[in-house]
Amino acid sequence: TERGVYASFDDGEHWQSLQKNLPVTSVRDIAIHGADLVLATHGRGIWIMDDASSLRQFDAKVEKAAFWLFKPEPAYRVRLPAFTGTPMPKDEPMAANPPLGAYLDYTLKTASKSPITLDILDSSGARVRHYSSADPVKAVDPAKSPIAPEWADVHSTLSSAAGAHRFVWSLHYPAPPSSENSDPWADGLFAPPGDYRVVLKVDGVKQEQLLRVLADPRVDLPATAYAEQFALAQSIQAQDTRVSAAAREAGAVVQALKKARAPDK
Repeated sequence: TERGVYASFDDGEHWQSLQKNLPVTSVRDIAIHGADLVLATHGRGIWIMDDASSLRQFDAKVEKAAFWLFKPEPAYRVRLPAFTGTPMPKDEPMAANPPLGAYLDYTLKTASKSPITLDILDSSGARVRHYSSADPVKAVDPAKSPIAPEWADVHSTLSSAAGAHRFVWSLHYPAPPSSENSDPWADGLFAPPGDYRVVLKVDGVKQEQLLRVLADPRVDLPATAYAEQFALAQSIQAQDTRVSAAAREAGAVVQALKKARAPDK
């Protein structure tokens, strides 16, 4: 329309706003690119709703359900360089790229009475990742951070509030536990391409969907190569964990010796 975008899920009987953060302006064209919704406005730029597949699945059954986990689009495993240069100035008219990973959309008719959980399982049923809305989120302290706050990675978190939500799984296993790292949101090994199951639990009731993780289409490797790579990464991580534990034990011994040798006052 001349003032934004609206959506109907019952062939035009009822309409509701799809405005979100779109400016109040004339929308002149709409295009679907893959799962993305692309809008062309009159003088206010081009806007993209990343992965609008949940809109295609929304119906009366979803609206009446206490909660709903939508079928996710396939996710591509893309490895980006750790540092690509200084971020653009804040006054530069451009938006941030969408986060990489699997987009997992769900709705809650009312706020959950207890923390909700989300599990990622591999094809054999083994747990890859476990998340909970009760997991604490570490805030970035600008006074202690070695980088600017806007450079820090912001992990997606689970919400138990009423409404529609999106959680982005980074396609990683959790970071190995240690006394120095207790962050449940920290990432570890890259999950290999393959089929996974997503299990959402709300107030004791579960829903699950299949998730397909695809390899980067620019990388031509057989599935066996990814399996071998993952096995090697697991062995390296296990050895690193042992070395870190030994280093902590050695450090504790050194501190104990220093304390024992300190002269009495």
